Amino acid sequence: MKVQDLKRPYMAAMMKKLARTPMEANHTLAVLRKMFNMAEIWGLRPDSTTPREHIPRAIFNICKIRIEEPMTIERYRQYKRTLKTIPFKGNFVKYGWGELPNSLYISWMPYSQMFDEFSRELANAVNALTRHAHELAAWRDVLAPMNQQQQLDAAVEFIDPLATVAINLPYVIRSRFIFATAHLCHQANQARQGSSWKDEFPLDGEVWFNAADKYGKGWRRYSALKTRMEKIGAKDYHQGTRDFRNTYNHRFSPRIVLGMSQVVTRSVDKSTGAVSYGFGGTPALTLPLVVDLLEAQCQHCYRAFDAFQQLVREHEVVDSP
Repeated sequence: MKVQDLKRPYMAAMMKKLARTPMEANHTLAVLRKMFNMAEIWGLRPDSTTPREHIPRAIFNICKIRIEEPMTIERYRQYKRTLKTIPFKGNFVKYGWGELPNSLYISWMPYSQMFDEFSRELANAVNALTRHAHELAAWRDVLAPMNQQQQLDAAVEFIDPLATVAINLPYVIRSRFIFATAHLCHQANQARQGSSWKDEFPLDGEVWFNAADKYGKGWRRYSALKTRMEKIGAKDYHQGTRDFRNTYNHRFSPRIVLGMSQVVTRSVDKSTGAVSYGFGGTPALTLPLVVDLLEAQCQHCYRAFDAFQQLVREHEVVDSP
């Protein structure tokens, strides 16, 4: 069927057919609306003839479920019960593992204080990712038997804020590893370089991977740490989450559990400069997908944390008075 042949009765029948899945119905309606508008612009239909007009959107009965407090409480109780029974696939990294001597030269005080904070905050972030991945695994199992309306309610009430933080955490952890590594290697270099050491270091807001490379390259354990840091939030995660981090912060990210975003995308052919528009949208990130991605990121973080410990052990030998 051609776009110019579509009539309002067909649209109404389609919406009636999709009424039991209101989110899918509304997304389909939005795509068709844009298609008809562009068809008029391109001269494929006469102006103001879109059959989408006067076709009502499907209605989500969100309020009815959300105001029933006992339902919300029972849903959370179900989640807590599931959280206790599903297998725990992660590990919690340790705190207080440093072995710097109690007696240090005054010049090593910055290293000592930095290490105390950095090691603690890195452990906090990695353990938070572990905890959130486990929590989302529980929600994954709770949502599995629900209908679409119930899944939407749970996503709005509980899941979306948790998943948003969790999906962004690998990038946070990677940046913090880089920041901590660059600073500690710079301070530890003082022991090796002696009087030739210069306290030249980027401002904290400008510490990137190149700084870690510059100040860490003289340490034998740095290479292994770098390799492991690079795997956190790498290309496979970027693609798996459909570039969630960038789209969440700068555009409109994929929805979580249910929904669709980026219904219209604009592209430019680099060779010809021709502009084209794509219609269809980006589907939601489902919890089974999110949990699998996060559990893999946890493993990369554990390995990076172990390599970070080994680098600090190398520093400790040199830093001892």
